[in-house]
Amino acid sequence: SLFDWPSLLQLFPTATENLIHSSNIFRLLFSNPQFAVLRKDEKDRHVSPSLSQRQSSVAFPLMIRTAFFIALGGALGSMARYFLSKLLQTTTWIDFPFGTWAVNLLGCFLIGLLTEAAGHYILPNTDFKLFLTVGFCGGFTTFSTFTIELLSLLRIGNVLSAAFYAGSSVFLGLLAAYIGIQVVRFFS
Repeated sequence: SLFDWPSLLQLFPTATENLIHSSNIFRLLFSNPQFAVLRKDEKDRHVSPSLSQRQSSVAFPLMIRTAFFIALGGALGSMARYFLSKLLQTTTWIDFPFGTWAVNLLGCFLIGLLTEAAGHYILPNTDFKLFLTVGFCGGFTTFSTFTIELLSLLRIGNVLSAAFYAGSSVFLGLLAAYIGIQVVRFFS
């Protein structure tokens, strides 16, 4: 295999935590949440935070961490979409947005596969699941490019290609997601 996946999965949270903790702002956000929220009462003495304050002080850093994973996955997914769609589009000689079409179908397969894998607890943790599904797949597939290319096909009068593009994207996208789900079910 190209990568040693178990080692990479173990390093994933560690590397991002090191990156996050290297900043003073993030160090403050990720410090011990029980003591991060102290309020003063009217006599200027410190009292311990209420349960709801402790929960919100825990939730906010976790939200930041989750958002970081999603953003990282989205950036990688967007770059993968760009390079793969350009590669596929330059290898075809037909007037059809093959690159976006193929990337979206592959993304449908991946989201089906990853969602089902998460349901079977194959993915190691929630952050990694969100990194792959919301982040990577969200950045990898694109509805906005699909619609503008569809409108371009209609604008140049290529109605048959536009109909095929729209119909096959929806039908084959659903089929690809279903196949992804079935692959995980077969192997688990």
